[in-house]
Amino acid sequence: MAILYNVELSPGKLELIEEWLPKQPWANVEPGTKLNRVSSFRFDDPAGEVGVEFHLVKAADGDDTVYQVPLTYRGAPLAGAEEHLITEMDHPKLGHRWVYDGAADPVCVLETLGAIVTGGRSVDEFWQTDTGLEKNTDVAEAWGTSDPNLTIADLPEGEEADQVQVKVDTVGDLTLAVFGEVKLGFLRVLSPVAVDALGAPTGQLQVKVGAEEYVSARLLK
Repeated sequence: MAILYNVELSPGKLELIEEWLPKQPWANVEPGTKLNRVSSFRFDDPAGEVGVEFHLVKAADGDDTVYQVPLTYRGAPLAGAEEHLITEMDHPKLGHRWVYDGAADPVCVLETLGAIVTGGRSVDEFWQTDTGLEKNTDVAEAWGTSDPNLTIADLPEGEEADQVQVKVDTVGDLTLAVFGEVKLGFLRVLSPVAVDALGAPTGQLQVKVGAEEYVSARLLK
């Protein structure tokens, strides 16, 4: 479960993505392009230290290309990940935060992998209000399709997760996160896929936004 606060962030999430996205080789976005939020979804860090949120965005000028930007929010810098730091932000409730490209953050990579292998799902999100918690319904739904050929037990968590060395490479619009024998591909540009065509896929993370269904990430052999 993710608890959200209705506060003003500096910089805002869409604002920092607008600054970062045009610099990426897989994004056909000019500097200064305004973006619209399509949707988002989250995974929980079992240690409760790192926020893991996937953003789906597209240009406000009518281009229908949907970009996927996973972000992690940390209360302290991630050692050895300076090149993957997107920005720093101030959160009125949580304090100063370091924002990383999630495809290079071991917590995001491990939680995505865990969802894929176990058939796990994105978490429910709730707004913290003056009267209690109110469920956020303006989010996408993501789930793993499992993989019968891969069993992962005792995934590292907390400080152990931060010790996982993730090597990142870019192939077209696919970002590869590699550690050990595992290679996980994050799709940066999403294309709608007909549900009937998906059949019963294995080894991938799927996401549904309204009536559209996408592949978000997949295990690569």
